[in-house]
Amino acid sequence: MSSKYNEHNGEPVPSIVTNATKPFAIDVKRFYIPGAMIKAACPLCGKDVVKHLDKDYLSYPVANHKMLVWMYHYEEGDDGDHECEFQVEVILRVILEASTD
Repeated sequence: MSSKYNEHNGEPVPSIVTNATKPFAIDVKRFYIPGAMIKAACPLCGKDVVKHLDKDYLSYPVANHKMLVWMYHYEEGDDGDHECEFQVEVILRVILEASTD
């Protein structure tokens, strides 16, 4: 009986990956992406707004397809409180690559 490691002196067998992935739903209510963020200028006030996806999340995202993400910011100021919310369009791409290590 052979295994994938027997053919290459104990090393994993090289592989080829084809990416022709169509959009698909990721059935997760809270999809966190450590290290990723979305940054956009608020169209209402011009302030840069950042959404850190290791703390905030995408809800039931669809991979490889455009989706709308809500951005929100709130500030207290001497001349009153300021609150804005708006949507940005993003694409969550899923790419599978062959390992070369």
